[in-house]
Parts: sequence; C-alpha cells; structure tokens
Amino acid sequence: MGKAVGLLLAVAAFLCLAGFSEGRAFAAAPDTTYREGLREFKHLSTDAKAGKSREKWLALDKTFVAVYRDAPNGPLAPKALFYRGWVHEELALRSFLKKDATACLDLYQRMIDRYPRHEWADDAYVRRAAVFRDRLKDPAQAMAELRAVIKRYPDGDKIAEAVEMLRALDPSFVPEPRTADPGKDMAKTAPTPGASNAPGGGSSSSAAPNLASPSSPALLSDISKTGGDDYSRITLCLDKETSYRYQLLDQAPGESAAPRRLYIDLDNVKLGPNVRPDEKISDGILRQIRTAYNKPNVVRVVLDIDNLDRQNVFTLDSPFRVVLDVYAKAKAGKPRSPAETREEAAPTSAGSGAKPDDKYDGWLANLFKRKDTTSAPSGKSAATAKDGKDAATAAMREETAQAAKDAAATSAKAPAPSAKAPAVSAYTPPPGSEKRIGDLVEQLGLTVRTIMVDAGHGGKDPGAQGLNTLVEKDVNLRFARILGKKLEDHGFTVLYTRTRDVFIPLEERTAMANAKKADLFVSIHCNAHGDAKSSGLEIYSLNLASTEDAVRVAARENAVSAKTISDLQLILTDLMLNTKMKESRDLAKTVQTQTIGSVSGRWKTRDRGTHEAPFYVLMGARMPAVLVEMGYITNPDDAKRLASDKYLEALAQGMVNGLVAYKQRIERFTGEAAPKAVKKKSAS
Repeated sequence: MGKAVGLLLAVAAFLCLAGFSEGRAFAAAPDTTYREGLREFKHLSTDAKAGKSREKWLALDKTFVAVYRDAPNGPLAPKALFYRGWVHEELALRSFLKKDATACLDLYQRMIDRYPRHEWADDAYVRRAAVFRDRLKDPAQAMAELRAVIKRYPDGDKIAEAVEMLRALDPSFVPEPRTADPGKDMAKTAPTPGASNAPGGGSSSSAAPNLASPSSPALLSDISKTGGDDYSRITLCLDKETSYRYQLLDQAPGESAAPRRLYIDLDNVKLGPNVRPDEKISDGILRQIRTAYNKPNVVRVVLDIDNLDRQNVFTLDSPFRVVLDVYAKAKAGKPRSPAETREEAAPTSAGSGAKPDDKYDGWLANLFKRKDTTSAPSGKSAATAKDGKDAATAAMREETAQAAKDAAATSAKAPAPSAKAPAVSAYTPPPGSEKRIGDLVEQLGLTVRTIMVDAGHGGKDPGAQGLNTLVEKDVNLRFARILGKKLEDHGFTVLYTRTRDVFIPLEERTAMANAKKADLFVSIHCNAHGDAKSSGLEIYSLNLASTEDAVRVAARENAVSAKTISDLQLILTDLMLNTKMKESRDLAKTVQTQTIGSVSGRWKTRDRGTHEAPFYVLMGARMPAVLVEMGYITNPDDAKRLASDKYLEALAQGMVNGLVAYKQRIERFTGEAAPKAVKKKSAS
C-alpha cells in the first residue's frame, strides 16, 4: 500500500514538473515567434524575389499579431506593433498603394499611443514622418511628426535625425534651445505646424506654450463654418494647443454616390457644451459634421462631403485653431467661376516683360483683334453717363483711367521680337465673334469686378495703439470706407469684411472673400514699431518671410511671436500650391507704385516697397490678395497724416489708380468698360 502511495506521489510529481515545463515552454513561445518574425522580416527585406509576395508580408504581419496578442503588456508587445507598422511600410514601398501607407501610419500611431514611453516611440514618429514625406507627399504633416520627436523626446536617439529631416524640409528651421529638464513631462502633447511658443501680441518671449495633456485636456469650444456653393472653411476652436491627425477615407467599391469622409482626431481634448454631435449642412459641399469621442480624451470630427475636389488642413494660434478648407468640383454643365478658373490659368505678369509668344499675348491676341478702347470710360462718356455723376466725379475717373493706362502701358512693354522669330499672322475673327472675348477671358478668371476690402482688426482686437490717441482698428475702418466709396465710383462691386467695430477672426476674412467669389482681396492695416523713427507705406503678399522686418510685421498682425512665424512657414508649402502668389506680387507692386505717386507730391511719405510674409489673413485666398500697411501709427509724422481725411483721400485715390491699372492689364484684350457702380455691400 505504501509503495502504491509512493508511486502515485511520484507520478503526480512528474506530472507537475511536466506541466511546469510545458508552462515555461509556452511562456517562451512569444519570444521564439518574435525571433522567427525578425528572421522572416530580414529575408523579405533583402530577397527581392521573396519580397514581391504580398501574401508573405501579410503572413508576417499575422506573426507579429500573435506576439502582441499573447502578452499585450509584455516587453515584446510594443516591438511587435512597431514591426507591424514596418511590415505595412515595406508593403507600401512595393505596392505603391495608399491603403498600405495609411495602414502603416495607423499601426505606428497605435504603438505611440499605447506605449508613449517606450524607447522605440520616437522611432515610430520618425518613420511616420518619412511615410508622410515620401509616400503621401504631405510635408506639412511630416514636419509635425518630426517636431513631436523634438518636443517629446529631446534625449532620444532620434533627435539628430529628426532635426536633419526638418532642416531638409525647411532650411530656416532652428532648434529651440532647451531651458528645462525635458524628461519630467512626456505627456502626449506633440506640437503641430504653426504652433505658438509664446501666444499673445507678437512678443518674442520664450514662455512655454499652453499645451494640452491627459491631465489638463483642451476644450473644443466651437466649430464654425464659412463658405459658399463651391468652398467651405471649417474652423475648430480650442483653448490649448494639441496634436492632431487627419485622413481622407477612400470610397469602397460601389459607394460612388456615398459622401467622402474626412476625419480629424484631436488628442487630449474634451467636448464643449456648444459643440453639436451632429450638424446637418447640405450646402452642396458638406452634408454634415459629426463630432464624438473616438476614445477617451480623443475627439474625432468627421466631415461628410458630397462634392470634393481637394482639401487643406492647417493650424492657427492665439487661440489655437485647426482650419479645414474644402473645395468642390465644378458641377457638370455649370460654368466655372473666375475664382476656380483662376487656379488653372494665372494672368500674365506684365511687369516681367511679356514675350511675343506669351500664353495670352500670342494665343488670345491672335484669336481676337485688340481694341483701342480702355476699360475706364472717357471724360466725355463719364460726364454724360446715365448715372448722372457730377463733373468732379467724371474728372476723377478720367484722371484715374489715364494714370492706370499709363501704368499699364509702361509695365506691359515687351521686348522687340527677335529677327529670327517667325512672323505670326493676325487672325481676323468672323463678324459678331468679338463679343466672345469677354466671356472667354471671364471664364479664364482674367477679370476684376468685385473687390473685398478688409478693415483690419476690430471689436475686442484694437490693433496697434498709436500716437495722438489713434487706434489702428478705427483708422483701418475709416480708410476702408473711403477706399470702398472711391472704388464704387469707378464701377467696382465692393464688399466689406466689416463696416462697424466688430471682431472677425482672421481665418474668416479670406473665407468670406472665397465664398463671395471676390476677384481681389485688400486688407487694410497700420504698422507699428518700438522705434518711433520707423515710417512709411508698404504692401505685402503671402509667401515665406525673407527678412527680419517681414517676420516682425507678420508676427504683430497675426498676434503671435516671431518664433511662431518661423514655425508657421512650415505649413505654407502645401497652401502655396493653390494660392495666387505671383498675381498677388504683381498686384502689390502696381498698387504700391501708384499710391506712392499719388501722395508724394504733397506729403513726404517714405516708400518701403513691397514684401512677402506669412499672414494668417491672406492664407487660403483663391484670388490675388494683398495686405496694405498704410504707415506707422507710432511715428509722429505718419500718425499725423493717418489722422487726416485729406491724406486718407489721396492715399485711397492712389490705391484706386493701382487697382484700375491692374484691372486694365489683365483685361487688356477685352476692351470692355468698367462695370457700373452698384450698391455698397457688407459681409458683416
């Protein structure tokens, strides 16, 4: 009996040991599977023939899935997720399929979200940046990923690589000096392009930005929409800076009639009480905007889009906003608006010297005979016009027309054709066909009939505080009214962003112009400087800032720091592809020349020339757009002039001369008269 008991105990002990050994073998299985996955990854990566097999890559993905699922909290889980992202990155490299690239981005992001303190998290950011840059051609988002590395992992082994990649994308990038122990806070608050390091009135302070974190999330307080039938701007307003991701989802087969979905995920964000979960739009572009928590502390905003041609996403500061521009495709059978066609056919720059075979001078001029009439009516016709304008107004229009004609003729002079160039015979159009020239030029977007005048600042934003109790917002509004009245007297349709003392966010101003299909956008401002000797008139168009002074002016008008302007230039790469930069430069030069000419006889106004800088108020404009700095409100002489209605009248007349000259130059083939004056309109 004792032997039997002893035998049973021995068997039990053997079984226990066997079970224990089996448990140890089972525990070791993920490590073995992981090592097998690494060997297969190396094989597929280095063997060109084997690497062509999609099935083998997908099988390898399942291998790493098994490793992750076996122990999600184990040491191999983050590495398995990372390699899953890498597997799909290698697939994207071979397949050129967007779905593989987006899959790898999602897997890298999952690794970052779940294991933000893992030593490979910064590697995941860098690999995401490379995919955005190389596979999806999205440099702005690539730079956002790289900045996240610099901000969150300053001691990581990828910091040097991230800095090098950023400098390659933006040569002006300068790493911010470290002033505190970065290891103390590794919260997920990756900065985005254009993020402010010193929110406020343009100070270059090195104060830390107000960043959202899991313990202190940002509040999504409002979602606003501005737009028309072919353009919408959606602005997400938050009280803190935070990181975000966005993606345009592909339509599944058979879903051609379904709306496209563009979503944006906002990290460390909570919903405000005024944000509706489902807002119906149905404006021909957007069907609805949906908002909800995608996961704790992550808010997802989804745009259901019925008609999509392209989209832009960028950020603004003070307060932090994420802006989404959505552009619709032209509807079948509907003529394209000037704002749409202008994006495909930019007017020739007369200032650059048109050549005989110029796109329009050669083709368009030979298609229709050029008329001798000018776009502004003569003194006689103005005096006898049906509108009954008095002789003074008629004389003013005649003077403006002559000044504009002289300016256009001077700038449009082309070099003599080469003797070797073949002669181009003029085309004689059939009777009655000359009228078609106006329609053709208008369809190409080469017309100027509607001008939006933007009086800078307003309401709670006073702008610069000047001498003699001058306040910039008041001077801007007074001048905008004077300019608008003169433009109406010359036959333009005039729209205003504001006609009273109200606050309008910067991003809504160009959105108004886009929605109203304005042909030109003119933003009116006064300059300011700590040095009271600074003075003069200058006009800006949108581009990267090339001088310290341009950075200073843009920082003040954007109400951000000079450091932020350097960051802001990162997001311009994508926006500038669809912005009328060249035309805006031409417009700025023409208006600057004519304005200085108008006031120089009586006043000694300094000519500061034309410049380029990244102004929020000009971003996304679909028409030529300029920002006018009328003078320095902090300079005694300039301030005295800006307080004088006589000076403002002369300044406005000079701008009208320049705007008419620009109109004549781009409409020089039509010979059409300026449109009749219409009733003043306001967008506010």
